[in-house]
Amino acid sequence: MFKNMKVGVRLALGFATVLGLMVVISTISLTRLSAIKADLAAVTGEAPERLAGNLRDLARFQGMAIRDVVLQDDMAFKKKEIDLMRKSREDYERTAKALAELLTEEPQIKAAFDKAQVAMAATRAPAEKAVERSMSDDLAGAAEVVRAELRPAQLALIAALGEVVDAIKESSRQRNLAADEAYRHAVALIVGLAATALIFGSVVAWRIQRGITRPLEQAVEVAQAVAEGDLTRRIQVDANDEVGRVLNALETVNANLSRTMDQVRHAAETLQTASEEIATGTADLSQRTEQQASNLQQTAASMDQLNSTVRNNTDTARAAAQMAGSASAAATRGGQVVTEVVSTMHEITESSRKIADIIGVIDGIAFQTNILALNAAVEAARAGEQGRGFAVVAGEVRSLAQRSAGAAREIKALIGNSVEKVETGSRLVADAGSTMTEIVTQVQRVSQLIQEISQATVEQTSGIGQVNDAVTQLDQVTQQNAALVEQTTAATESLKQQAQTLVDAVRVFRVATTA
Repeated sequence: MFKNMKVGVRLALGFATVLGLMVVISTISLTRLSAIKADLAAVTGEAPERLAGNLRDLARFQGMAIRDVVLQDDMAFKKKEIDLMRKSREDYERTAKALAELLTEEPQIKAAFDKAQVAMAATRAPAEKAVERSMSDDLAGAAEVVRAELRPAQLALIAALGEVVDAIKESSRQRNLAADEAYRHAVALIVGLAATALIFGSVVAWRIQRGITRPLEQAVEVAQAVAEGDLTRRIQVDANDEVGRVLNALETVNANLSRTMDQVRHAAETLQTASEEIATGTADLSQRTEQQASNLQQTAASMDQLNSTVRNNTDTARAAAQMAGSASAAATRGGQVVTEVVSTMHEITESSRKIADIIGVIDGIAFQTNILALNAAVEAARAGEQGRGFAVVAGEVRSLAQRSAGAAREIKALIGNSVEKVETGSRLVADAGSTMTEIVTQVQRVSQLIQEISQATVEQTSGIGQVNDAVTQLDQVTQQNAALVEQTTAATESLKQQAQTLVDAVRVFRVATTA
């Protein structure tokens, strides 16, 4: 994040951080000073006042304890109260010692405290006397000592301790006032110093930032001008520090770069002119070579197509000759088969006729058998009862003869119909045989013609193949020449583009005009 910031922003951020830390330190100092003031007020005021109050409470407790001892009859209770009173006296002495250590630098409070100590000492003798009389069951004497001696001494002690408390309060008030005054002076001093340091630091930071960023901004402007191609910008250097030396070096680089760009521009323009002339000549040569190559390609394509067509015709003629030979052989075999069929049909016709004659004979036999059966039946009828069995047999024979005659007639009719159809088929087969003979003759002639065409086509294919090979070789040479011309054209065009690019790149820079 910081590496992308400007130098001025970094300097401002650094000085702002230092000044901010100074403000934070001043704020913390004021806060701690306020806390110290509060702690000092607590130490110097509350502790002595609390100890003085404890002394007064202990003195009052001792007075009440002595009165309890004097007024009670129970010895055990008295001993307990005496122990409490003595313990309270020890506490009083420890508290008084602690308070005396705190009052070493307070003469007025020390005087009041010494007075209270004298008053405390004045209460001890009456207290011991009252205790002794009470323990001796001289309650009246003890009460008299308390009333006449101890009570006035205790009142004087309480009053003296009250003066100590008042003196401590007054001293604490005076100290707090002095501490408040010192605190206000310290706060004013810290705030004043912090404000002065902040203002002075801001002015110094602004001057330092301006002294660094202005030369850097000038260097950035010059560098941007160079980046935009303006080499005419001049740099005014009025310092000899690190930034000034950088500006001097940048001025030297700018001048050297301007001279170099001027020389490069003249060389680039010369190179551009030469490359344009070469590119123009190469483009014309490339165009003519491409046209020649295109014509050869068309010729080669036509020859290749013609060669392919002749080759296809040769293959087709060869296939047609094979098919014609196959058709001729098939037609020959068909003619032979038809001849055999005609012969077979004649034989079938003769056989059918013979069957018809045989059926006629069977029909005649059946007719004669029927007549004989009829005659036998007549004779049996004449014979009467003796010829009845013969008549039955004659009837059966007649019935069989009739059925045989009917079957013979049906067979004869079928055979006659079949003979007619066989004769018709024989005529058709004879016609087909004649037609197949003609077809075989024509197919053999066609096969001979196709073989002659196939032979001529093979010879044409050989000649066209030789021409096609020559055209192909010429086309390959032309293609190679065209490729070389294209490479030369591409190289020349690349050189032209590079020269133009160099000229355009150099034109970006604006240099001072040289004489």
